[in-house]
Amino acid sequence: DQDDALLATFFAVDNATGTITLTDAGAENLDYERMPNYTLSVVVHDNGIPSGECVRRYKSTTALATVLINDVNEPPYFTTANFTLSIDENEAAGTSVGSLGWDDPDRGQMHYFGDSVGGEQGQVLSSDADALQAFEFLDSLSETIVTKAALNFEYKPSYDFKVSIRDEQGLTNTANVAVTVVDTNDPPTVIDPLTIRVPENYLGNI
Repeated sequence: DQDDALLATFFAVDNATGTITLTDAGAENLDYERMPNYTLSVVVHDNGIPSGECVRRYKSTTALATVLINDVNEPPYFTTANFTLSIDENEAAGTSVGSLGWDDPDRGQMHYFGDSVGGEQGQVLSSDADALQAFEFLDSLSETIVTKAALNFEYKPSYDFKVSIRDEQGLTNTANVAVTVVDTNDPPTVIDPLTIRVPENYLGNI
């Protein structure tokens, strides 16, 4: 519903011309998704001195003015600028690392992940070749990050990369992702059998 107290801070009416203008507060707060139109009650009155009379007799009238807010496309965004995720080492390729929160003030559009300048659809963005080989989006329409290969804590314990989101009209936003690889107990390595020949009745160290 319309808040008349806020309305008085969003618009101003010129006393001489009747021109309705937007205030700084209005310019900062108008939002089609929150309120697509406003109704202003505008009062106009004369100077109260008819021709040939000395006593002021003010006359006024009231009119309603409707201000329609034009909807413009706004960029989608991630719910935080920095995501922190973790995954155990040695998990199979395709394992989910986590889903990234996002939103868009404009409803009803398709959104694409990892599709931005410098990145392919569904891919993360990074100058680190290891990160590019380790992670991707489940698909270009999913906000879920998955592994592209089993990760090894001893080889690389953490990764940093960027992700992007794009709407149907090409507006984009990015966020940073830090993934920690959790060290797990690795099984012992089996060494190939070793054959040692010693003479019979040998009593020394082998």
